[in-house]
Amino acid sequence: MLPAGSRVRLTGRSWSAAGRIRHVDVSTDGGATWRRARPVGPSIDGAWQRWELDWRPAAGSHVLQARATDVRGNTQPDIAQFNTLGYRFDAVVKVPVTAA
Repeated sequence: MLPAGSRVRLTGRSWSAAGRIRHVDVSTDGGATWRRARPVGPSIDGAWQRWELDWRPAAGSHVLQARATDVRGNTQPDIAQFNTLGYRFDAVVKVPVTAA
């Protein structure tokens, strides 16, 4: 549970097999709106890109999501494409949280 009305720093890491991360967008409302996260450290080929975003959650339920776009313009899809053994999962993950 998160404290409603207080500043919360969301942090994460994003990666792409196709190249460096250009930017990461974060949604706190289940994908209705997106905000650009701040990169933390350099963007390096083959490495995870750290990012952060400050947020003041209102009381209630929220769904957090982060999606990365790499330097080639590839953006994480909302739904992963089917692949035979299921090893390739690249979809945006939904994380439910509650603030009170």
